[in-house]
Amino acid sequence: MSNDETVFELRFEGITLDEGNVLARELEEEIQAANKDASVRVTKDDESNQDFGTTLVLVLGTPAVVIVARAIADYIQRRGVSVTITPEGGVSIKNLKSTDVANVVKNLPKKLK
Repeated sequence: MSNDETVFELRFEGITLDEGNVLARELEEEIQAANKDASVRVTKDDESNQDFGTTLVLVLGTPAVVIVARAIADYIQRRGVSVTITPEGGVSIKNLKSTDVANVVKNLPKKLK
């Protein structure tokens, strides 16, 4: 039996590398707390930097999408940041505020795994 997955990258906008490292780690922890089945990893945008990583790569099964979308929206509202979401193989959606994130994530294209 196959399940639908939503796969996307999330990047914070208009912040320093140091801030991005902190935000990415915090959001990773919040997503894992919201749904243990969500696959989340922090990656580097530039391998030549010594940063810990500022981009989150998420792989979500259908049941996790709504929960994780809400967790992301709540987090970026609290932190007052905006993000870019890029679906796997898709076009980036930029300057997303907390009010837009949940709707965008819930409507990202799914792929069969």
